[in-house]
Amino acid sequence: MTKSLFFTQLRETLLSRSETGTANKLTDDYVQNYLGVCAYAAAVNKSQLPVLLEPPTHWQEYADALVGAKTDALVWVNTVMANLINLPDTIIAGQQEVLDVFTAAEKCCAYLIDDPTDENAKEKLKIKINESTDNLEEVTKSIKHVTDLLSKFKSTLPEQAAKLQKIADLALQDEKADKDKVAELKQDIEEMKREINSLSAAIAGLAIADVAAVLLSVLGFVIAGFAGFVVLIFTGAVIATASYYIAIDTLKIKELKKKIESDTTSMNDYTKDISILYNTSSLFHDLADKAAQMESNLQYILSVWQSLNGDLQKVATEIETAGANYTAQDWKSVNDDFVEATHLWNTFIEQVHVCKIDVKGNTCQLQPGMSAQEVEQASKAGTEMGILDYLNSAS
Repeated sequence: MTKSLFFTQLRETLLSRSETGTANKLTDDYVQNYLGVCAYAAAVNKSQLPVLLEPPTHWQEYADALVGAKTDALVWVNTVMANLINLPDTIIAGQQEVLDVFTAAEKCCAYLIDDPTDENAKEKLKIKINESTDNLEEVTKSIKHVTDLLSKFKSTLPEQAAKLQKIADLALQDEKADKDKVAELKQDIEEMKREINSLSAAIAGLAIADVAAVLLSVLGFVIAGFAGFVVLIFTGAVIATASYYIAIDTLKIKELKKKIESDTTSMNDYTKDISILYNTSSLFHDLADKAAQMESNLQYILSVWQSLNGDLQKVATEIETAGANYTAQDWKSVNDDFVEATHLWNTFIEQVHVCKIDVKGNTCQLQPGMSAQEVEQASKAGTEMGILDYLNSAS
């Protein structure tokens, strides 16, 4: 026979995630998106109904929508996040079955290279592959369950975000609202988010490299004039690993903080209130966007297991239909395929191990402009807990 590459689906799927031809892009994408989901979920659940200075006409409609949105977000946390947290463990638990198949296949191939007529070795190989495809189906179902949950809730978060923004848009039409100042503040806050998210991603990168636990919390502005002193939560972020704390006192952050304070100081009360509505609705947009990216990561992981299952079924069919005519060289080709598949699979599982990251939340509230030492002091004064408990307690 002409050599057939049995594991073409697996190879193509694993290499599809990286321009460099390796599977390690999974780690950065998955972990950064997972941490982003955790952080934005915390910001959403930490947000509260604001006390307004001059509530707009549609305020009660917005308040009711916000309560509904927060309820949906909490359901999302306890449905999707609860399953997402355990997913790496599920994958790691199932990976040994795959390695057992590869090991058994290589042993059988060794016998068949010596004696291509060894029916006993051939039968053992077929039985092992058939057993493995059944077990792979169970792991695939678990991964698909989480993927389906993300897909099911895919429209919920964006719909709630759009509903809140629509009401804010209506309030913005009032002649008392300064549209330019609202737009300017939104732009400055988004720029602040990008800057802090970049710093947060760097901290998360250190955690990935060290396979270390991470700590996250929410960040807000303490702004005078919003019905007294109000903490305006605007994002969540990874703030620490075992050895490093985020420093949110860069020159750019300090400049942006002054700019945002200036933005709000120059606003009339009605415009300040509208800005609060937009800021709160943006939290739901952030969570919805990151959740959509997380779904893409899970679809990839699901495709890996489905590809492997399809490839193994291809092996079983080929051996059943053509295996009787295989020469020693043919079995050597089959063995080489299993050796390569073992290498590909081990590379994938190594990345999944890194994706199993311990995330904790901290009840401290941080502000832009804090040094790494101040962040550390604040976090030590706060209460640390598991991420699911934190997301529920933040509501």
